[in-house]
Amino acid sequence: MIPVWPFPYLSLGKQINNCNLETLKAMLEGLDILLAQKVQTRCKLRVINWREDDLKIWAGSHEGEGLPDFRTEKQPIENSAGCEVKKELKVTTEVLRMKGRLDESTTYLLQWAQQRKDSIHLFCRKLLIEGLTKASVIEIFKTVHADCIQELILRCICIEELAFLNPYLKLMKSLFTLTLDHI
Repeated sequence: MIPVWPFPYLSLGKQINNCNLETLKAMLEGLDILLAQKVQTRCKLRVINWREDDLKIWAGSHEGEGLPDFRTEKQPIENSAGCEVKKELKVTTEVLRMKGRLDESTTYLLQWAQQRKDSIHLFCRKLLIEGLTKASVIEIFKTVHADCIQELILRCICIEELAFLNPYLKLMKSLFTLTLDHI
């Protein structure tokens, strides 16, 4: 479905949050097919939204979304203020929940996006990190662009380990809310 999607915007909403690893792989495989196409196609897809609260988009309001001026040829994605990454395709998710260890689906998504970092922008407005190791958090920030995060929730992290987040916090130009919970 994804390689032939006739519109510039595809909202998957709850489908992505309720899917299993195989469904996620199938969706990402469709994106791979789209990205691999060398010849001009009829597909106009520029933004995939995995957020659940996208009703304002369908109502016609694109305020703050940073949606590009859609054309059939590939153009770099223009992102919201403070988010400087320009890619061919923007994958938007409202919340990435990282609890304890990274689950299979999250690990797969992060690895997939990292391998395609030249053409995919994984845009995350809200990031919840709960009880992860330093190594896991560093892996997250290799893929999720810190300058696009607007809300960061840190939960169940040792206070001694907060110092290593400082370089990433400095990169969060769009950060409005920082929540420290059970530190």
